[in-house]
Amino acid sequence: IDLRAGCPQPVTNVKAVSLSPSQVLLTWNAPTARVDENGNEIDYTSLRYLVYRPLGGNEYDLIGRGLKECQFIDNNPTATCGDQQGVTSYYVACVNGDDESYATLSNPVYVGPAYPLPFAETWKDQIPVTSPWLSSSNGTASWIITSKGYVPLVDGQDGWGILSLEVNRELAGGQSAYWSPRIDLSGVKDAKLTFWMYGENTYDPT
Repeated sequence: IDLRAGCPQPVTNVKAVSLSPSQVLLTWNAPTARVDENGNEIDYTSLRYLVYRPLGGNEYDLIGRGLKECQFIDNNPTATCGDQQGVTSYYVACVNGDDESYATLSNPVYVGPAYPLPFAETWKDQIPVTSPWLSSSNGTASWIITSKGYVPLVDGQDGWGILSLEVNRELAGGQSAYWSPRIDLSGVKDAKLTFWMYGENTYDPT
């Protein structure tokens, strides 16, 4: 007779929110399945949660264990980036007395001190002076740092370095976002954003 409790199902909707440069709040939804993939009944009376912080490669730091509530505050989110601004994410898993679920990844979140004004970035010589920059895409377009722009052919504002949006012209609705590091606007009145943009006046879908 197999008396082991079923393996918990993964948690869902893991969200990371920056409360401050030195605190990140994690929340998630508890699993609702009453049986595991083999049909064994899951023991929810002993269910606890684990929180992992990726360290790079295949290494992870277990920063939360034995958690009963579906939330956790990381008071040391800059552990992997020191006193610089960085990006971190988290994995959350649930465990009972017999087994541990698959871990669920959170969204990435900026941690560390924000950049003060004035802030500038031109990717001169194809190297970002500031970091981190994050990209997101629906698969139809992507941002890349390159030596010069093509169509139209153009150099960057201050030399060999430019941020280029590469669009898959075979797919409609090309979209991609490029997120800057966090910038401190506190105490600044009427902050302004200026940028250089090069592009075609017309678009030929062929």
